[in-house]
Amino acid sequence: MKGNKKGQAALEYLMTYGWAILVIVIVLGILLLLFTNMSRVEKCLVTPQGFTCGNANPIVSVDSNKNVNIAFRLQNGLSGSVIIDHMLCIQGSEPASVSGFTVSKPASTEAGTVLPGSSYEDTIPCLKTDGTKLTSNANQPFTGVVLVYYKLDNDIGGTDIFRKAIMSISTTVSG
Repeated sequence: MKGNKKGQAALEYLMTYGWAILVIVIVLGILLLLFTNMSRVEKCLVTPQGFTCGNANPIVSVDSNKNVNIAFRLQNGLSGSVIIDHMLCIQGSEPASVSGFTVSKPASTEAGTVLPGSSYEDTIPCLKTDGTKLTSNANQPFTGVVLVYYKLDNDIGGTDIFRKAIMSISTTVSG
């Protein structure tokens, strides 16, 4: 009987620590899964307040010449209409000056007019901070800004003074 008690104690010891090790392995697996997916989270932050990226994250892609383009959505959460005049996508942070940069324009004034609660969607090329075309390969990280220059529908017409929305984007380039 005495040897039987030692076997039972050894079995209980193994069962107790076996379950503990199993729980630790499961928790580590879940944490690993979460943290590997976190590194790929796409981010899109828009300033000033009142604009968002809508329901869709921007898509940064490369064309056959490896030029980088961004497809984005700008949601108007303001109380009035917004008239988009021109846009720029720049790798990195916003440069001190964008004079001399090639800008993208909406197809028409009507296409660039965004009513309250509506969104504007477009695909534009991305540039380096020196104003030249940005090239990349697929699956590379991308951090940059989309500068959207606009006027409110009640702004004084005929002036070349624009307001600016800045979309800060962090994602991976798709092929």
